[in-house]
Amino acid sequence: MGRNWCIPANILQAFPSLTNLISLVQIPETDMEDNIVWKDSSNGELSLQQAYDRFQKHSPDIPWKNLIWNKHVPPSHAIVFPGTISNIKDCFVLMLVARSPQAAAVVISMVCSIFYHVWRARNSNRFDGKRMHWKTSITQIMARAKWVGDNMGNPSDNNITSFSILKGMQININPRRPSSLLEILWCPPHLGWVKVNIDGVAHGNPVTMACGGMFRDNKAIHLGSLYDYMGEGNSELAELWATMIAIEKAVSLGWRKLWMETGCLLVVKAFTDPALVPRRIRSRWLRCHTFSQSIDFMISHIYREANFCVDYLANIGHNSRSFCWFNFVHPIVVKDYLLDKDDTPRLRLVH
Repeated sequence: MGRNWCIPANILQAFPSLTNLISLVQIPETDMEDNIVWKDSSNGELSLQQAYDRFQKHSPDIPWKNLIWNKHVPPSHAIVFPGTISNIKDCFVLMLVARSPQAAAVVISMVCSIFYHVWRARNSNRFDGKRMHWKTSITQIMARAKWVGDNMGNPSDNNITSFSILKGMQININPRRPSSLLEILWCPPHLGWVKVNIDGVAHGNPVTMACGGMFRDNKAIHLGSLYDYMGEGNSELAELWATMIAIEKAVSLGWRKLWMETGCLLVVKAFTDPALVPRRIRSRWLRCHTFSQSIDFMISHIYREANFCVDYLANIGHNSRSFCWFNFVHPIVVKDYLLDKDDTPRLRLVH
């Protein structure tokens, strides 16, 4: 009926919980063609990769496969590795003895080379009648490991075990890149604009999600805050949900100039590509997207260091498991709110 759900009374009587389920689905503002939806896909579309994964029998996942199948180990060495080991756990522990990325790559390359040269020497003696001297194999193994250590960009660290491995093989140690501190500031909007910061969280078992938002004007004066609990979902869905709630609230309050900041790049991209939005909330998303086009609207990405206020609000919503809109600064976020208002920078460590 119009843009509202109209469910016959006999169906509601037979299925009392149906109302709550249907109310989660937003009816589009404009007529749209019906589409076939693939229920196992978040966006409702069946891709070739999903079809392959659906019918393909997957082999068991091997936790150490990424250790040997990498750019520092030749495929001819890596392919011999699984078939020649009787106790894989001992070799796995050996590979993890080095903590720094540079030393770890050297150790992994050396272990794979050892098995490769043992396999090669055995086959050479068995099929060709040629015996390879053990010193030749050791020289080749050490040369390969040194080449990997000297020609990789992975840094080392101050771990003494890693240092001993690299120095013992006369490998040049790659220093770590110097870290720097980046100042992050929350910036107020222009005169006449309203700025809303949003954030979403998802944790627990089962994973449930919540979101938070805070509206402020060009003088960083608090205009209103909210938090909401949405049930099961992931953090990206929580961010999208926060976006929709914030836009709907701004439109209902008559704010025609809205600047939104979020820590989720998916939300920023979703305004140009609605296919990124899961099918279950896409109708409501398109409705909010229409709202955003009817007002002066902009969206940008913000680092977490300037988004602490709404991060706290989202966690409050997750703990309270309810929706709340309030016109005061919540006591838990007062400290961070005043830091934002006073233009106090937060520091972000950049490697």
